[in-house]
Amino acid sequence: MNWVLALHSFFFPQVCVVCSNLLKRSEADICLLCESALPVLPYKFGDGNPIEQLFYNRVDIKGANAFLSFIDAGKTQKIVHAIKYQSRTELALLMGKLASNSTLLNTPDFKPDLIIPVPMHQSKLLKRGFNQSDFIANGMAMAWQTNIDNTCVKRIVNTNSQTKKTRTQRVRNVMGIFEVICPEKIKNKTILIVDDVITTGATIDSLCTAILKYDPKEVYVYALAFKT
Repeated sequence: MNWVLALHSFFFPQVCVVCSNLLKRSEADICLLCESALPVLPYKFGDGNPIEQLFYNRVDIKGANAFLSFIDAGKTQKIVHAIKYQSRTELALLMGKLASNSTLLNTPDFKPDLIIPVPMHQSKLLKRGFNQSDFIANGMAMAWQTNIDNTCVKRIVNTNSQTKKTRTQRVRNVMGIFEVICPEKIKNKTILIVDDVITTGATIDSLCTAILKYDPKEVYVYALAFKT
């Protein structure tokens, strides 16, 4: 019913989450102009990029990468905030697909056996209603046509916000907060851990430590955004 759609568009116009301009019918969540201007990072897995350097001498991962550079008040922050605080789960799926497509261009032979989104504690999940990393990971899994599992690792400690903590405080805050529930899903598999934003890598560090106990073949880390 075209008149219903027209009426809905009149009262609830769809706008770009970045620039707030009206979206065309062929556009979803982000206009093509803003999508083409996203601050995409040029890194590859295993190239010694700044994200991988965060984990040097900390955990034995094969590689780390991120899709976008995160700058306060920039395009990426608007996208991340829309996902997390406006429940834009369809945007998270889109960004996951764009992220995996970008990775395929940089590393065409890379394909994980299993994608594990960073788990959210049950109390926080109930409060927010969704885990943004789940949707980002699902978008990546669809583009790669690979498996995703958000149940084999559990977050057993509900930590407080990391935002204003120093790096040392962040590491202490997340020590031992994850538990592997299904180690048989991890053993001898190439695992890709997916998060929304990496800052110091402390949470990822703790998750990798838990996973590496169960003999995965390789562990890689990926985030929608990297905040320097």
